[in-house]
Amino acid sequence: MLAGDPVVNPRSVTWRKERRVTLIVVPDDFPNYLTGTPAEARLRALGDVTLYNRDAPRDAEVLIRRCADAEIVYNVYGTSRFTETVLAALKRLRLISRPGTGVDGVDLDACRRRGVAVANLRGNDADEIAEHAIALMLNALRRIPEMDRALRAGHWSLEMIRGARGLTLGVVGMGAIGSRTAVLGRALGMDVLAWSFGPDEGRVARAGGDRGRSRRTAAPIRRGQPASARQRGDARTDRLTPPRADEARRGAGEYRPGRAG
Repeated sequence: MLAGDPVVNPRSVTWRKERRVTLIVVPDDFPNYLTGTPAEARLRALGDVTLYNRDAPRDAEVLIRRCADAEIVYNVYGTSRFTETVLAALKRLRLISRPGTGVDGVDLDACRRRGVAVANLRGNDADEIAEHAIALMLNALRRIPEMDRALRAGHWSLEMIRGARGLTLGVVGMGAIGSRTAVLGRALGMDVLAWSFGPDEGRVARAGGDRGRSRRTAAPIRRGQPASARQRGDARTDRLTPPRADEARRGAGEYRPGRAG
């Protein structure tokens, strides 16, 4: 072997490019949502994860300090506000991921300017939220709290209660939650009157409702969330005309599309 000859023939070596570790920060897992779950293990397989689960960031300064080196932020709760100031301080940030629907706490325009992608989980808990909205509506119609208190006190209430069939359900916003609420209302025999912030791509029709503007209704208005500031201005609930007393007794509004069969 001559001096300088390689100990190992380079042609017999498999050269591997070292994989760069992605820095992932979870700044706000409090109360614990991710900690100790299979999802945490899957997240750790994707990179070097720093997880803060003892408290939530109390202000922008703490949030910046926690996320200073992050390339990806897994933003568990919307209470962490990624404002222009915060984003400007996170020089390495490439992605903000939300395990929920709302991105109200993220300055999307600032993210676009800085090339930061934002991902969310569209339709998350839409069924559960829609079912809860319907449950609260039925709770009010059937006067369950009052009836329960009266019965526990030894009284059988003779107050009138109301059913949902034949009432008009107004749904403002036909996203995943609003669409599901409309379907459930229709299943209860309600007339569904829906209003969407833009082209609904047939969602109103598929939900079995009719599309219209602000009308009198005798059932609660369910408002889809979240909405932008402009949309909130366009669909203020105080602009909706309340039902007249006689309409409320009939369970009908000024506008009554065909009743469900």
